[in-house]
Amino acid sequence: MIASICDDRGMIGQLTQFVINTVLRQQMMWQAQGIDLSIGINLSAKTANDPGFAAQVAQACETWSLSPTRLLFRADRRLDRAQRTRHHRVHARPAQHRLRTVHR
Repeated sequence: MIASICDDRGMIGQLTQFVINTVLRQQMMWQAQGIDLSIGINLSAKTANDPGFAAQVAQACETWSLSPTRLLFRADRRLDRAQRTRHHRVHARPAQHRLRTVHR
């Protein structure tokens, strides 16, 4: 619900940044306690297709001195079937490549 509100108001990027930093801060605290987990983050379709998203993740991971390999991203699937088909053909591969680049 909050993601929809942020998306409608053009604030989804700010929400995404907040979530990523919150997750990385928590992950850092868990690592300090010897707990090593991967954490999943759901993304809006808009965020998943943002050409600057991979750089945003890389910068946040650098800030928190954590590896992006412990983050798992899942794009929102609330697009209708036609949009999903077009979205996958046009955007999925470049977005996957950008995220793989961050993980290396």
